[in-house]
Amino acid sequence: MHFNRQKFCCFRRELFESKLFASVLIISLEESWSFVMPPKRAFRNSKSEEEERKFLEKSVPRSTRYVTKWSLKIFAEWQASRKNKDPSKEEAGFHVELDKVQALDTNIVNMTPESLNLWLTKFVQEVCKEDGERYPPRTLYSIICGLQRHLQEGNGGAPVKLLSKEEQR
Repeated sequence: MHFNRQKFCCFRRELFESKLFASVLIISLEESWSFVMPPKRAFRNSKSEEEERKFLEKSVPRSTRYVTKWSLKIFAEWQASRKNKDPSKEEAGFHVELDKVQALDTNIVNMTPESLNLWLTKFVQEVCKEDGERYPPRTLYSIICGLQRHLQEGNGGAPVKLLSKEEQR
């Protein structure tokens, strides 16, 4: 008997394209999955709440933690050294409802969006290096991002977008 390669390939293609072959294949796969396979890898035990918190703290790069702490330190120094802390005595180049603005003595985490708007605007205008020179724009941006990270941490991780018009905290 002579093997006809062309007819065999044609038969194989028809069989493969047929629904019969597909249903036989599905049934045989379902049968092979009916037994429970042992796990191929080991999994770690679940972590406690304290272990999770430490893990999350370590997941933030050291440099980011440093900039966040540094930003908060600069803001706190500015907050303490500023003479006028009363919003009713402030002038603003933009519309702000001063009756909704808290005094500058308020902890930054507890400030309302109106208060943050006024006081961070003043902060960015007045903050400078120890020698009195202004910070470059990228450094100011880093400081604000550090303050934003601090606000998010103090707000239970909820997003805070200081540089966005949509901030409704």
